[in-house]
Amino acid sequence: MAKAAAVVLAVLAPLTTMLRSEEQSRLPVPPGAQSTTERQSPPRTVDVPSGEHVVSPDLLRQKTVEASRLRQARLETVRKFFSSGPAGKALRQARMEPSKIQSALPMLSQDELAKLSAKIDKLQADFAAGA
Repeated sequence: MAKAAAVVLAVLAPLTTMLRSEEQSRLPVPPGAQSTTERQSPPRTVDVPSGEHVVSPDLLRQKTVEASRLRQARLETVRKFFSSGPAGKALRQARMEPSKIQSALPMLSQDELAKLSAKIDKLQADFAAGA
């Protein structure tokens, strides 16, 4: 059981960092300060003849569906991990509410969710192998 708690806590470290940075990014920008969106360079433009698409609508639709399915699979991996008995116990020992973790998961960016899902997959594989 102690090993399962260690695995959960190892996964929680980056998640809590992500959640804290998400909370901080929602803080108002002080007057006179430049927000991160203002610092970004303007999008590049491409000249395309009228009536033509850079990407076909079918390809765009296909890629959107693929990205959505991948995100849902990653969310399911993370949700399943955090809803397991040992993970719930470790969360409570760390004085974190499992329901808050579950409700925060959809707010993770694609990159954050991908990293967290990959870390969970690796930890579960290591745990299953007895590492």
